[in-house]
Amino acid sequence: MLELEEILGSGASATVRAAKDKKSGQYAVKIYDKYKLIEPKRMKRVMQEISILSKLDHPNIIKLIHCFQDKRQIHLIFEYVEGAQTLHEHIRNKGYAVEAEEQHNIAVGIADAIAYLH
Repeated sequence: MLELEEILGSGASATVRAAKDKKSGQYAVKIYDKYKLIEPKRMKRVMQEISILSKLDHPNIIKLIHCFQDKRQIHLIFEYVEGAQTLHEHIRNKGYAVEAEEQHNIAVGIADAIAYLH
């Protein structure tokens, strides 16, 4: 049983929260409120997201572990990456001065993930 914890982020359609399972560890849970998905195009996008993410297995892409829904919400359960931050946050935290080697490693990681997706 997952115990929802703090909010990690939120957007127009969903909120991402940390979650803990006493037996299997820490996860990130993306929660869509169905009332925000009444427009058929929005629900279709969520279903496409689930379909695509469920097929991916790459070290530079967060892994979708499981998904389920109830009457009010759709839950996507992802692996949790400790200390994860967006690329923008990472660069900002470095004072916008990222070493050339790190820039290279970031670019290679992104390119590798994009190549995998295509």
